[in-house]
Amino acid sequence: MLYLLSPYYWGVWTKRRFTRSVKVGKTLSVGNIEMGGTGKTPLVVKIAEYLKNKGYSPVILSRGYRRKIKKPCITTNTLSAKECGDEPYMMFKRTNVLVYVNRKREEVIKEIKPERNTVFLLDDGFQYFRLKRDADIALITDKLYKNGGHVFPFGRLREPLPALRRADIVIVNFRFNQPENVKEFMGRPAFSAYYEIKGIYNKEGEKVPAKDIKEAVLLSAIAKNREFKDIIEKRGIRVIKHHSFLDHTFFKEGFLKELSKETAPIITTEKDFYRIPEAYREKFLYLRIDLTIINEEDFFRQVSEKLNRQS
Repeated sequence: MLYLLSPYYWGVWTKRRFTRSVKVGKTLSVGNIEMGGTGKTPLVVKIAEYLKNKGYSPVILSRGYRRKIKKPCITTNTLSAKECGDEPYMMFKRTNVLVYVNRKREEVIKEIKPERNTVFLLDDGFQYFRLKRDADIALITDKLYKNGGHVFPFGRLREPLPALRRADIVIVNFRFNQPENVKEFMGRPAFSAYYEIKGIYNKEGEKVPAKDIKEAVLLSAIAKNREFKDIIEKRGIRVIKHHSFLDHTFFKEGFLKELSKETAPIITTEKDFYRIPEAYREKFLYLRIDLTIINEEDFFRQVSEKLNRQS
């Protein structure tokens, strides 16, 4: 009952209770109830790729956290991560699908008229009540799954755990830990997931064998910088220096110019790589990590059923 003392909780409750939602077309929402990384972006990428392969035309809807352009925009190769946001830009680069960036995501209908095969993918949408959706997919970490938690400021939850009953599907992300086979949580169908390290890549998207890299300088500005360093070291690469910043930090050009003088390879995260201006990317390698879902075929079967139940 501690959540009843949280102004954060009452803010979310008020938005849910009094916000009028609109329907823009077939919509899937991916979100969470935890602050910090739970794997939303790699899951949106995975779903977008699946929809493309099934003949749909997915459009990702994103807020574009800490972007420099405040007006609505659609990601293209002529925009940068700084202009439209690092995560929207990365999702665009990975999937080559349209990413509509706007704080008011329901306004996508002003820019994109949905066709029969259009599916809108609402990124970080579990607490976004302005937009109706055909299915809500909520991610949680294994830590929350096993130990529970408290609503901010007493803990790191946006909402109490029972809020997950709004979800159509729950995904428990065990990150780099050994996953359990979860089938149900809070009365909702559930699936287990984990991070799979795909390798280290260069600017051209070519995989670089880790055995060919003896030592490296690291650059990261993510929620878990230490975890990134641990992954690199476990691949047998000696870390000479690690430049770490707060999540979503955009690197200054002078810093990148000096860093590019390093003789050792420079390894960064995929999200950070796309924050680096094109002129400096030649020097950088990036670590690619994907989200793998256990019983993935059944997961997508359930997603498809919910997406098409009104067709």
